[in-house]
Amino acid sequence: MTQRGNSYFQKMKGKLGRKFQEEIFSERCQNIVRLLRSYRKKHSQETIHRLRVELKRVNAFFILFDPQRKGRPGKTFASFRRVFRKAGKIRSAYIHLQVLHDLKTPSGPFIENLRTSMLKDARRFAANAAKRAERIGKYPRLFAHAADGVKTEKIVRFFEKEMAAIGRKLKKDTGEESLHDLRARMKNLLYLHSFLPGRLVEKIRMDTSYLHSLQDEIGKWHDVLDTIKVVRRAGGKSKSLENRLSSEADARLKDILLHAADFHPKITGR
Repeated sequence: MTQRGNSYFQKMKGKLGRKFQEEIFSERCQNIVRLLRSYRKKHSQETIHRLRVELKRVNAFFILFDPQRKGRPGKTFASFRRVFRKAGKIRSAYIHLQVLHDLKTPSGPFIENLRTSMLKDARRFAANAAKRAERIGKYPRLFAHAADGVKTEKIVRFFEKEMAAIGRKLKKDTGEESLHDLRARMKNLLYLHSFLPGRLVEKIRMDTSYLHSLQDEIGKWHDVLDTIKVVRRAGGKSKSLENRLSSEADARLKDILLHAADFHPKITGR
């Protein structure tokens, strides 16, 4: 994408034009279609994970290149949201099982029910994968009348404003909802950064390694918190499992706060 992006960047004289946007969007759609077809043949958790990443890339794309949608594809591209939601249900159940496994939780009715429900959702998702793939395969044509080019200055300002806003929020609010929201914003920056041509990337001071590491820590912490909620909803579990999960979450949060200190100087190198 970088070499092709640089070519478009030169032709548009400092703008990322319609053709560049259409190729990014088309590539995302092609990847989603391919992953859906792959999952129909083999119910792989890695495929579900990659599928959700591609759908998050689509949302990030709309934030920058179609701001009126505010990162939401909307009714025109409704299958994106449906696939993301249903794939998320499968992925969440898998993550909860992994968290419990990592804590060496003995198998029992609770875990077996969680696994059975996940497999049932996986079979249902696979059964509808071909239909979803067919619909999403047509989406690039619906994007043919996208907005004109986005100026370089606007893109650079977007990154600068987002990094500053994330840094301010980290100083004020590190609650569960806030950190979950900030992680989504961090990931959007990473996804958008990966779309950009090299010549434009050079204008954006952003330590992607630091950002990826921090959002990953937040994600793993949030996985533990979600697992606690699942355990509580199930009922009948010993208090000791909740306590172990809570201790794990507390330890992870401490690491996050240390890593997030001085966020803006770390991410910009200033």
